[in-house]
Amino acid sequence: MFEREGERWARYEELHRERGYYLDDILLMLAQAGLQPGYILGDPLSLRPLAENDGRVWITAQKPG
Repeated sequence: MFEREGERWARYEELHRERGYYLDDILLMLAQAGLQPGYILGDPLSLRPLAENDGRVWITAQKPG
């Protein structure tokens, strides 16, 4: 990535790492953290529920009470 700094351009590198988890493990970790799952979605923009062939999951969670 390049970013302008006055008259010069500075170069930066970013490294993104992803790790996959089973849905059941995520739900267990949420419970262990005292959180309750809300929506479990396959597409957060359309609020489409998670489908079998989705490659990612979006989960909302909140503290009870």
